[in-house]
Parts: sequence; structure tokens; C-alpha cells
Amino acid sequence: MPLLYGERDRAFIRLQEEIMRQSDDQSIVAWCGPDADSNSLHGLLASLPRQFASSRDFVSYENWEDLSPYSMINSGLQIGFYLKKHSDEEDIYIATLNCPQPSYEDGSFLGIFLKKLSSGDEQYAPVNVQKSGCVQDDRGN
Repeated sequence: MPLLYGERDRAFIRLQEEIMRQSDDQSIVAWCGPDADSNSLHGLLASLPRQFASSRDFVSYENWEDLSPYSMINSGLQIGFYLKKHSDEEDIYIATLNCPQPSYEDGSFLGIFLKKLSSGDEQYAPVNVQKSGCVQDDRGN
């Protein structure tokens, strides 16, 4: 990946975008921002390398169903996730990643919290990025 003059903070985002062009490993979005405000919306990609510090044990589960590949569109990143409503919170969902929890003995997968941006759209933004969720694998039920 060539370096671009004056890019600074954007360089890490661009690196992640390049990784996404080469791989469909969803652990790229399994980052945590421990200092972030839990109610503010965030981008899907981490802004700093240190946000992956607690994610180093997450790896993609190779035997999961194929999901649609990532694509950049004019309104953002298009990516397919299994969504599950998060309790009673309005418009908050857990997106199941194809990354099992490190122990995986209980059949749980890693999840990230997403907020639906408007009722008519299928656009979501990460929220509550200081923690990840855990989703039971109940797709076969």
C-alpha cells in the first residue's frame, strides 16, 4: 500500500479498507474503544491501532456460511451481518460476526452493537463501542 503525503489519521482507516478488499474476515470490525462515549455513533473501522488491543484472540470462523463480500458504496460500507434485536432498546441490534468467542465451547459468537439510523433504511452505525456482545448460535433453530 503506497503512503500518501499528509494522510496522518486517515492512513489506518485506509489500511483497514485495503485489508477488506483482500479478505472477508469480519474480525476487522471487532475492535473496542474503551474511552468512547457509549451513546455516540462511530464508524465501522477503528481509528487507532490500539483499539484492537483486546481483540487479538478473535479469528474468523472458516466453516461458517458464506456472507456477501464487502463493498464500498456512495453511502458507506455495505456488509452483510446476521442481526439480532438487543433486548428492549429501541433501534439497537447486535450484529453477529463470523468470529467465535475465544473459548467457543458454548457456541457463542462475537457481536458488535449497531444502531439503526432511520426506520426506512437498512443503514446502521456502531454504538457502545467500548464493549462487544456475545450472541448464541441459534441460526439453526
